[in-house]
Amino acid sequence: MAKDFKVIIHDPERRKLFVDLFGTNVVCVRSFIPLPAQLPGIGEGMVYELDMQEINAEQRARLTAHIAGRFSLPLGEVERELEQFGCPILAEGTTLVIENPERWLAD
Repeated sequence: MAKDFKVIIHDPERRKLFVDLFGTNVVCVRSFIPLPAQLPGIGEGMVYELDMQEINAEQRARLTAHIAGRFSLPLGEVERELEQFGCPILAEGTTLVIENPERWLAD
């Protein structure tokens, strides 16, 4: 059901990064509810969680390489962290889109 939740990245710098990594500035997220998180270099912020099941192997490889390069981490460590914890997306500068909202309305 995560395909029902997408975020559009509007921030110009982050938009370019997402297009470079994923080929688009629109990605699926696991929930429509952002969560508080501590982010390296940013501090506390609200985040959506990237739906790792909705990206393909090439996109995942680019994401892994980007994170490893940015934070000077081994690729294997980043792969394990992505598998275990997923990838946060800063909610600021995004728009949430809910497709099929009728699924989420209470009767």
